[in-house]
Amino acid sequence: MKNRYQIQRKKRRLKAIRTMLGLVLICTVLGSSIGIVSAEQDIGSILSNWFDKKSEESISEIDEAISKERKAQTERLKKELNTNIENANKQLEIYAEAEAEKAVSELEQYADSLLADLNGDHTSAENEVAAELAGIVQDAKNRMAEVKRHRKPTNSGEKDVSGMPDTDDSVEKTPAKENETE
Repeated sequence: MKNRYQIQRKKRRLKAIRTMLGLVLICTVLGSSIGIVSAEQDIGSILSNWFDKKSEESISEIDEAISKERKAQTERLKKELNTNIENANKQLEIYAEAEAEKAVSELEQYADSLLADLNGDHTSAENEVAAELAGIVQDAKNRMAEVKRHRKPTNSGEKDVSGMPDTDDSVEKTPAKENETE
């Protein structure tokens, strides 16, 4: 039989061993749960970083595609606008030439009708009026040519004729008209 002292000693040792094993077990459980928690946090941060990276890549690709398409559409619009401006300029030139020819022919017809209405007895007055009418026709032709030279394109595609003198101010009274009125 063992004495009491040895039994007590054995109980203390078993108690100390149990306590140590309990502490080791508790530390192991706590340590492993901390490892699991940190692994979950690592996976979360990895997924978050991956998603952020893919989002940034997608946004940059979208921005690049938009800028390329914007440049392409801008170039296409510039080409179409230039084509439309050229067509408008050609049409305006054709119209201006037709109107100039029409005005010249009307002036010539008017001058011819005035010459036909003149009386044959007044040959000196007739010659004076004919010279005046020829001057008016020539002046009108010169002004129409000046309109053609001074046309400048504006933003709307129309021609600017602001450099033209006003027709009412530029017609001068000639002595022949004053003589006819007396």
